[in-house]
Amino acid sequence: MPLASPTLATPMNASVAPAFARPTNARLIKPAPALSGCTWGYVFRSTVGLDLSPAERMSYFPVTPSCALIWVLEGALDWGRCANEPDFLPSPQGVLFRGPHARPFVTRSPGPVRLLICQLLPDALHDLVGFDPVAWVDRVVPVAAVLGPDWQAMADTVQAAHDDAERVACIESFLAPRWQALGRPRPGQTELHRYQEWVEAVAARATSTARGRSTRQVERRVKALTGLSLRTLRNIGRIEHSFFHLRAPQPDTGPTWLDVAADGGWADQAHLCRTVRRACGFSPVEIRRNMAHDEAFWVYRIWR
Repeated sequence: MPLASPTLATPMNASVAPAFARPTNARLIKPAPALSGCTWGYVFRSTVGLDLSPAERMSYFPVTPSCALIWVLEGALDWGRCANEPDFLPSPQGVLFRGPHARPFVTRSPGPVRLLICQLLPDALHDLVGFDPVAWVDRVVPVAAVLGPDWQAMADTVQAAHDDAERVACIESFLAPRWQALGRPRPGQTELHRYQEWVEAVAARATSTARGRSTRQVERRVKALTGLSLRTLRNIGRIEHSFFHLRAPQPDTGPTWLDVAADGGWADQAHLCRTVRRACGFSPVEIRRNMAHDEAFWVYRIWR
């Protein structure tokens, strides 16, 4: 399939208006600073009361190294195996666990739905419960298949909570003492760090915490901690870096796609387009256009 690519010298907004056509009823909440190395954040999403078409009830997600606990607080959710060729299956009942995803994926809801997604870093789960990320790549299962009774009890309490603030407080009161016991909290950090920073921290840990520091040995340890290859993780970090250019409104004289590719460390614009399509299921041009006007791309709009 040919890649959709803009002209090298074309400003990124030449054919796309950055204004959003519809306000997105979703938000990303940062974790408490002391949990920033454990929890990536909380995503709340509701389509209750929105008049959406079937296509707008889809949600497209890129490749992601994070794991997630998913509460379907209202409605139902079907899970697609691939963003470009969705083969939908009903989600398992109850609270869900999603492993790292090496492929883009898609969900859909047959009607109004209300969700809470708690994103957890795989190396943190590895340390907390001995989680093996490799075994759960591209899988979505009931939480009981992966985590112990104490986690299941916490998940049930969150499900029964009265509001979103109470749900976050319940999750963090559960995680905080367990994370602190490992001696790895980062209390001075007040902002979400980016994937690039996290990937390099994992690589540094893989280099320093075990014998054998050859490239292959480090890459094996990184995969054992995250479920994904170091190359994939670094590409995700670079895509996230370039993504903020895709999302931000640009003046007519703003950066060209060639500028974005160079700033993100890509070999050239074609390299950027190929890698983004593999990770997201869409070209950079399609993402920027759909992010502005398509409700199914809400996750790209709220990321910051």
